[in-house]
Amino acid sequence: MQPFNKYLKRIWHLSWPIILGQVSYVLMGIADNIMVGKISSAAVAAVGFSNTVFFTVSIIGIGILSILPPLISKAKAENKNEKCGDLLSNGFFIACWIGAIFMLVTYFLASHFFWFKQDPTVEIIGIGFLKVIGYSAIPLFIFLAAKQFTDGLGFTKESMYIALSAVLLNIILNYIFIYGHFGAPALGAIGAAWATFVSRVAMAVGLLLFIFKSKKTKPYRPQSLLRNKITYHRLILKDGIPSGLQYFFEIGAFAVANLFMGWMGKDVSAAYQIVISPAALTYLFVSGFGIGASILVSESLGEQNKINAYQFGLNALKMTFVFELFTCAVFLIFHRVIPEAYIQDENVLKHAIPLMFIAGIFQLPDGIQCVCLGVLRGMYDVKIPTLFTLFAYWGVSLPLGYYLAFTKGYGATGVWWGLTIGLLISAILLSWRFFYIARPAKFT
Repeated sequence: MQPFNKYLKRIWHLSWPIILGQVSYVLMGIADNIMVGKISSAAVAAVGFSNTVFFTVSIIGIGILSILPPLISKAKAENKNEKCGDLLSNGFFIACWIGAIFMLVTYFLASHFFWFKQDPTVEIIGIGFLKVIGYSAIPLFIFLAAKQFTDGLGFTKESMYIALSAVLLNIILNYIFIYGHFGAPALGAIGAAWATFVSRVAMAVGLLLFIFKSKKTKPYRPQSLLRNKITYHRLILKDGIPSGLQYFFEIGAFAVANLFMGWMGKDVSAAYQIVISPAALTYLFVSGFGIGASILVSESLGEQNKINAYQFGLNALKMTFVFELFTCAVFLIFHRVIPEAYIQDENVLKHAIPLMFIAGIFQLPDGIQCVCLGVLRGMYDVKIPTLFTLFAYWGVSLPLGYYLAFTKGYGATGVWWGLTIGLLISAILLSWRFFYIARPAKFT
C-alpha cells in the first residue's frame, strides 16, 4: 500500500490548488447565471449560451497552452532552467496572437448571432454580451500561459489564490454593473460581461507580477517575455495543436448540444445552462487530477523513471474513479434540489430536473476520459487520443443525440443521452490506450 499512498499523495498535493484555480472559472459563470437570473430566464440563457460560444471558440487555444506544464516539468527535471523560461516567453507570444484571433472571431460571431437560431429575446441580450466577453480573450490567454508555467514548475498555489480572488472581484463588479450600484449605470446582463473582462485583466497582471518578482521563479523565468525562438514555437504547437483539438471535440460537442437546446426554446436552453454549471464544476475537479498527473508523468519521464510515470497515471485514475462515484451519487440524489437552487420557474425546472439526473449518470465516464487525456498528454501521446475524441463526440454523440432528440422525439433528454454514450466510448478507448502504451511490461 505504501507505493500507492506515495503516488496518491503527490498527485493530490499538486492537484488541489489547480482544482481550486479551475473551479474559480466555473464559479464566475455560476455567479453570472445566479445574478442575471434575477433579471429573466432569457438573460440566463443568453449569458450561458454566449459563454459557451466564447469557450468553444477559444478552447483550441486553451488546449494548445495545456501542453506547457508537461514540457516545463520535464525541462525542470532535466535541469534545463533556461528552457523553462524560453517556453514561457514563447507561450506568452502564442497566447497573445491566439487571443487576438479569437477576440476577432468572437466579435464576428456576435455580429452574426442569428446563425444560432436562438429565441429573439436571447439573441438581443446575447449579441451584446458576446461582443464584450470577446475583449477578455487576450488577458485570459496571457493568464493561462503564465499559469501553465507556474503549474509546470510545481508552484500551483499562487495562481489558485489569484484566480479565487478574481471570483470575488467578479461578484463585486457584477453587483455594481448588473444592478447599477455606487453610481454605475444598470447594464443588466452586459454588466456581467464587463465584470468578467476586468477580472481577467486583473488575473493576468497579478500572475505575471508574481512570476517576475518572486524568488521562487527567479531560476526559471526568462529575462524578457519578448524573447522568442521558432524552435520552441514549433515544440509547443507540435503537440499543442492536437491537444487543442481534443479539447475542441469534447467542448464543441457540448456547445452544439447547447445549440440543439436553443432550437427547443428559451426554457430548455435555460435548463441546459443550469445543469451544465454543476456538471462543469465536477469536470474541472477531475481535470485538475489530469493536469497534476500529466505534470508528474512528464517529470518522471524527464528523470528516466517510466515505472513512476505509469504509477502516477494509474493512481490518478483510481482517485478519479472514487471522486466520480461520489459526484454521481450527489447528482442522482439531489437532481431536483440542485436546479431549484438556481431558479424557481416551473417551465425551466421541468426540463432541468431530468437533465440533472442524466448528468449524474455520465459523471464516471466523463472523469475517466478526462484524466486519461491528461495522463497521455504527459506522455506526449496526443495524436491517437485526438482521433478517439473526434470519433466519440462527433461520430457518435452528436448524430445520436440529434436522432434521439428530433427524430425519436425525446427532446432535451435525447441530446443528453447522446452525449453520455459518447463519453462512455471515449472513456473506454482512452483507458485502453493508456494501459496499452504505459503498462509496466513495456518498460522492463
